[in-house]
Amino acid sequence: MNAKRITDRSFFTCPAEELAPKLLGKVLCRKAEDGFVIRGRINVTEAYPTADKVNDAARAAKSGKVNTQMQEGGVIYVKNSRGSFRFDIVAGHAGDGESVLIRGLDAYTEGPFIAADAMSIDSGLDGTDLLSSESLIWLEDDGVSVKLNEPRPRVLGEKAPSESAERLLRFTVKAFTFN
Repeated sequence: MNAKRITDRSFFTCPAEELAPKLLGKVLCRKAEDGFVIRGRINVTEAYPTADKVNDAARAAKSGKVNTQMQEGGVIYVKNSRGSFRFDIVAGHAGDGESVLIRGLDAYTEGPFIAADAMSIDSGLDGTDLLSSESLIWLEDDGVSVKLNEPRPRVLGEKAPSESAERLLRFTVKAFTFN
């Protein structure tokens, strides 16, 4: 199988609800300091539409920080939560404030902090453009087909605004088919 690096920005400039299932089966690649490339196949995502990100963006603006989620799709947003990291891939266009949480990688126990740890992702990668040829992190498509489970509410849905709490924004893989 020949893996192709995803280099088309339009892959990411769609709503988070559309990007989340598109990311399933893609291979997340992270170049380590020693040059070794860590790879993990995405198998669980959660979409965070604009309405769910408004509070994050408002808090960042108030503190004078630039919120990575407000950038053009295809950028990594890293969030530090009490010393542990999780990461999203920004969706949509600049200013939309949407992203997709990478919640699971094949071969690892599910969990956003586990996924970040497995890929050695920390705050130093916040704002990294997945499409840059200089990037230490990128996505590849190796042609694997994905059979999806039915979408479900997000695991962290109870913390989301009430209009999104029960929406079906969690996407998981039932099976991979290697061509």
